Amino acid sequence: MNPESDRIVTEVPELRIVDDQLWQAVRARQSEIAEKYASVTEAVREHHSKNKLNGARRPKSLLSGLIFCGCCGGPYSLRDAGRFACLSHIANKSCSNSRTIPREELENACGAASRTG
Repeated sequence: MNPESDRIVTEVPELRIVDDQLWQAVRARQSEIAEKYASVTEAVREHHSKNKLNGARRPKSLLSGLIFCGCCGGPYSLRDAGRFACLSHIANKSCSNSRTIPREELENACGAASRTG
């Protein structure tokens, strides 16, 4: 990245997809989630740092890492057949939530919600 001193920043509010109030609310929520799961995130990063191939992988979905189980609070992740599932349930059955969500349905719902604000 270029140093900040070399950057030219121009505000263009008319090109925003969502209004600034919603954007700030989303950023605040992201910060809350990041703080809540900081130890989990660090453990995952440490684990992946030991395996360079895994560390180089990109998320399988735009929503990976942003969806959490309503029962246990654990992360939802894209699983086989294009469906999101609770990783705590999949990995070790520590969560009773066996419900899955079709990827396309979830992404469409998120897209619709972001357009209606």
